[in-house]
Amino acid sequence: TRRGKAKATKLERLLKLLSEGQTRDIRTAAAEQIARISVVSPLPILKVLNKVKALLYNKRWDTRCAAAHCLENLAERCAEEVRRSTGRHASNSGAPASLLGETCLSFEDLKLDVLLRLGKPLLANSGKEYDVEEYGADLTDEEKLKEARMRLDKNIGLTGGATFFDSSEIVSNHDLMVSTVKVEGEPTVAVSSLMPTKKKQKVEVKLEPGSAKDKELTVLQCFEVCSRDFGAHLFDEHWDIRHGAALGLRAMFCTFGDQLFGSYSTSSSEVAANPWHVDFGVRIVCVLALDRLGDFFSEKTTAPVKETSAQALGYLIRFLRGDKAQALGDLFTQMMREKEWHIQHGGLLGFKYLLIGDPSMKNFSDEVVELFGKLISTKADDDVFSAAVENLILLIDRVTIRNFPAPLLRSIHEKVWHVLPQLDELHASISNCLGILKMVCGVEDCDTALNMDERLKVLMKFACHPSLAVRLSAISTYNAVLRAIKGKESDISQTFWLDQCVFWVELTVIEQDAQVVEEVLALFEKILKQAKLTPSPLYNKNLDHLLAMAVLQDYSQLTSLHLRYYDYLQLTNVLLGSGAATKSSKKSAEAKLTFGCLTGRLAMNVRVDVGHCLALYMNGVEGEPVLQKRVEGLLQLNSYCSKLLAYIIISDTIKHLGSSGQELEPELPQHIVAHVQITYKGMCLREVGSTFRELSSKARNASLALSKICTSIGKGQDELMAMPLKALIGEVSQALQARPDDKDNSANFNMIDSLEAEVSLMTTRLRTEAAACAIASKSMPPKLNFVIQPLMESVRTESDAKYQRRCGSILASLIHYCKGRSPSPNAKLIKNLCARGTIGIDALEKEAILQDLDVVRAGAVVTLEETVKLFGSSVLEDLPMLLTKIASSLSKVGSSEHDEGDLLHNVTLLTQLKEVMPVICEPLCGMLENLSKCTTLKSEKISYIASRALVEISRVDLEEVIKVVFFNLLPLLQNHGTETKGILQLLGMLSEAHKTKIAEVVPYILVDMMPLLNSHDASVRPVAAEAFAKMFPIFAVADEKCDKVPSYLESCSINVEGATALQKIFNASEIDDFTPPFSMGCKLRSYQQEGLNWLHFLQRFGMNGILADDMGLGKTLQTLLIMASVLGLKKDVNAVSIIVAPSTLVAHWQHEIGKYLPENLVRVLKYVGTSKEREKLRNQLPSCNCVITSYDVVRREWEWLFFQSL
Repeated sequence: TRRGKAKATKLERLLKLLSEGQTRDIRTAAAEQIARISVVSPLPILKVLNKVKALLYNKRWDTRCAAAHCLENLAERCAEEVRRSTGRHASNSGAPASLLGETCLSFEDLKLDVLLRLGKPLLANSGKEYDVEEYGADLTDEEKLKEARMRLDKNIGLTGGATFFDSSEIVSNHDLMVSTVKVEGEPTVAVSSLMPTKKKQKVEVKLEPGSAKDKELTVLQCFEVCSRDFGAHLFDEHWDIRHGAALGLRAMFCTFGDQLFGSYSTSSSEVAANPWHVDFGVRIVCVLALDRLGDFFSEKTTAPVKETSAQALGYLIRFLRGDKAQALGDLFTQMMREKEWHIQHGGLLGFKYLLIGDPSMKNFSDEVVELFGKLISTKADDDVFSAAVENLILLIDRVTIRNFPAPLLRSIHEKVWHVLPQLDELHASISNCLGILKMVCGVEDCDTALNMDERLKVLMKFACHPSLAVRLSAISTYNAVLRAIKGKESDISQTFWLDQCVFWVELTVIEQDAQVVEEVLALFEKILKQAKLTPSPLYNKNLDHLLAMAVLQDYSQLTSLHLRYYDYLQLTNVLLGSGAATKSSKKSAEAKLTFGCLTGRLAMNVRVDVGHCLALYMNGVEGEPVLQKRVEGLLQLNSYCSKLLAYIIISDTIKHLGSSGQELEPELPQHIVAHVQITYKGMCLREVGSTFRELSSKARNASLALSKICTSIGKGQDELMAMPLKALIGEVSQALQARPDDKDNSANFNMIDSLEAEVSLMTTRLRTEAAACAIASKSMPPKLNFVIQPLMESVRTESDAKYQRRCGSILASLIHYCKGRSPSPNAKLIKNLCARGTIGIDALEKEAILQDLDVVRAGAVVTLEETVKLFGSSVLEDLPMLLTKIASSLSKVGSSEHDEGDLLHNVTLLTQLKEVMPVICEPLCGMLENLSKCTTLKSEKISYIASRALVEISRVDLEEVIKVVFFNLLPLLQNHGTETKGILQLLGMLSEAHKTKIAEVVPYILVDMMPLLNSHDASVRPVAAEAFAKMFPIFAVADEKCDKVPSYLESCSINVEGATALQKIFNASEIDDFTPPFSMGCKLRSYQQEGLNWLHFLQRFGMNGILADDMGLGKTLQTLLIMASVLGLKKDVNAVSIIVAPSTLVAHWQHEIGKYLPENLVRVLKYVGTSKEREKLRNQLPSCNCVITSYDVVRREWEWLFFQSL
């Protein structure tokens, strides 16, 4: 039939995409579409299964994975159809006749010793895929590993075109570490020798569609036959076919397992008695015991066949009763007792997925747990070790800590603490071992003999690990140990705690990752609470060390002279595979080190974090006021770094004391006011060297340079030295203009100018931190400008996002401090910040306005965000200027008073505050209607930014935004005007932001949107197409029924009937037959009626379409009927149709109209002939409603024809 041919063609196209699609998304979409269009009946399903099965056996990895995804989707759909057709979760059809004579394997038949003896190589392959011995006889171990890595893509089928699987997901190139390559050269043995003689029979059954046996099969039996084929190919000599078979079984067991071979009956005994599932279990156990495929050049073996087979077993175990599951567990236990690592590894993989697949398994013998413990040993293979640790985590989680036998848990606890320090720093199981310790430590009766301080020293090592995940795990475990020793602090010496403080502060200095730094700072505070430090010589010695490190000018080159725990900390920045690590020094850590903050953190952020730690350290000591003495000493030093550190410590101390209800010592605030009042503009060159010791050398060089410029300027050196730097730069600049050829003057000017820029940055930061102290201590100078100016300058110039936010937070605290002040600077501050937040946006493209904010705008936005967070929900009441800057222009939208420039700035500001939208959203909900009007304005910038603002508000209150869309915007789509572009743009953005969350309203939106796909406005069509492309997939996958309008839209006029009809787009057979509104002179064939139905469906929703039947099937007739129907229904609007055809067929179209359509319904103008003849015909156009012309005429007169269409 016509429909059958169409589906067959589409299926072939989709299968090609499944096999050769260039991206993961294309293949995934193809897999889902194949499942969707497949007819659930035996013959079509068998065809599809055979095609997909061939792809599963493909050489390419990504093709096999895509085929498995397709099979899973197809099986899921068919399983649902089978359940629906039988009216229960079962089918008693039994096994296919072709399989009735086959004997199933059972666990009783499986003798593991015989299996291992006969199949000791790799089934029939010996793992040659990764064997480097044959080409690596003359290579070193390291060279063999690199060679194996280079061959990996070819070995697993990733060559020959684009793929969506990257082998670096298995192992990255820098992971090539020298180790022993695990290769076992043993003779190959045929797989058939592994089975009893009576069971040596061909199990592969591939039926050709149309055969006698095929006609006897049901849909369920098609899958059963296919599954047996997969079972047979688990023993293929080629690993990629074994992998494809395992993928196929996993897909089937995942979705169709409860029905295969009638195993889904309601009787549990029937489930247990099913021999077919047992047979699959036996086969998978054989694969896990015998398969040798795996890469051996990374820290963790990749074994795709065993891993996938074990996953399939995880799904299969759900259908086996307790005794069969126990038999599997016993077999895996036997495998774990074997001496060969790959057999142990297979047993551990099987046990792992046994646990995952059967949540009811909660009782395990002590022998099993002890066996896992034995495999956690440095003598065990790394992969075996890793798998054993994974199993232990699953076991402990499954049984729960409380119910786990205490002796066994204690044994595991001790074993992991014993083994962990001995592991290689790149061992794959370090994170999992740390996870076990985190789970077990602190459990009653499970403590170990290892001292607490020794445990924490072990964790210190891993807190410096090159892997970010390991560092985070180590810190998390350290936290758990701290909780476990609560109440036992006396067992640990003060010396140990003091040394720990030094270690964690040093780690804070050199750590590059922001997340780790935050975790370390939180941990440091907990350590101090736990330690309860007291004054001592060691305490003071450590404090001196930390202070000296905190005031270093440069953190980029730290050595053992600066870091007491240098040997530990050097691991953090090891660059694996570094070019600096030559063969002669490849074991030297020094050759691979890069310390400091060159890439990860700004030095100022390091200083802030260390200052925070020092504030806690000095406030954490009992009995002696350490803070005041030390801070006064820092302030008296003639050093920028010392003063800066003092201010950071003071402000952090005030916050810390304030959180605990304490107050700062009264002597400290008096030091602050004087330092806050430092003014940069008044600083002369002579003062620079005395204020900033770090710049004294540069200041001396600049002074010497002035002596060479004095004669040009006509002023004495002393006079220039006393001149403010800004004024000095101006004087020198004038001198250079007067003598442009003097190269010495130019070089000297550059020196002074560079010094001025450096002084500006350092002074601003110093004043910013001093201002933070003044605000926190409420020791404000009489004139607030001394506080406001450096803060406003900092948020304007700081390029580092973290420190800029700190400056913004300080300024926000000033605004909060001035809330009740009179007069208050807040209105002016907010006004300036809002102006900065939108500066320069008039010159930007619409997309660039909200992307990659420059430093000035970013600083203003983060300050406003911090201000909103500080004030909370009352922010718009307490800061009316902020409300004015956000909403003043919005209230005038649509009136003659609104200014588009102000409106753009207001809406942009609102959109940029998306981080605090939950706080300001509710007070602004009354402005949603006006904000929606902005989307319809002619200004593309305003329309775009308003749409983005509505999307951000919708993340907080989706219903309110949807209501505005339905009540205010969707009715405007009927106009087909340019204002619809902004509405369509908004709909596309909402679809991207919320996806299936808006599925319940998408059908109603599409009904109004789709006619715009054919808008006469060329600028509207692409916007409509883009919005449709984003929204239609939601409609396609959501499967929402349009039988109930959401309650919040009940009072809105919604086209429910149209939305219901639109859902038939996924199944053309459900579209109602269309009858033209006139009598036809012929009777349509069934396929012609289908074509007419489809054309009417497209016309109803304003969509385009192509009718692409073969010649002679009635395309002309179907087209004329739909055209005449439209003309007949639109007589009142004088609708006109145009038919464009080859010149030789123009007369034919006119003849067909006269033959099939009623007289006078279609009044034809045949617009052909010479140019003079056509010009005469134009006068007849008003009396016609159908123009037939040729392609040639359209090319010549398209402008006139287009004008007529308008």
